Amino acid sequence: MMQFVNRAAGYAAVFLCGALMTGLSERAYSQYAGSPGYTGTNNLPVGRKPLRKDLWFYIENDVPNWKGAPDIAKRHMAHQIDMEDRGQMFGGGPVEDASGKHEYGLVIIRAKDAAEAKAIVEADPMQKEGARTYTLHHWQMNEGSLGVKLNYSTGTFELD
Repeated sequence: MMQFVNRAAGYAAVFLCGALMTGLSERAYSQYAGSPGYTGTNNLPVGRKPLRKDLWFYIENDVPNWKGAPDIAKRHMAHQIDMEDRGQMFGGGPVEDASGKHEYGLVIIRAKDAAEAKAIVEADPMQKEGARTYTLHHWQMNEGSLGVKLNYSTGTFELD
């Protein structure tokens, strides 16, 4: 019975995600249609409209020679997981150059405005205790895709 519930929940989540994204696109298109600087969708193929999903991202850099609490990384990760559980985090993780050398951290969050985004960022123990600095940026996501592969016989799924 539990396996059936898990499968049903997975299928419902994928269906709702598709319905939500379609609705978001229509709402976002109509919301921005009269905005200054908006050029419409004349350059897009018929039936295509930009998503125009407002997100925020921050780039965080380690403070060189910071001497602080040894458990800061553990508390930082707990904070990241909490943001994920609350639906504030869209994605996050380290950024490396082509050789694999760590450059900085990048976190994409959902917030209604700059003040809320700043409060979310500054709640991180890394920021509160001065272990990292950050720059906050607004990002309007217009194009892209999310791939989901459902395996019916195993009740599993993969995100791409």
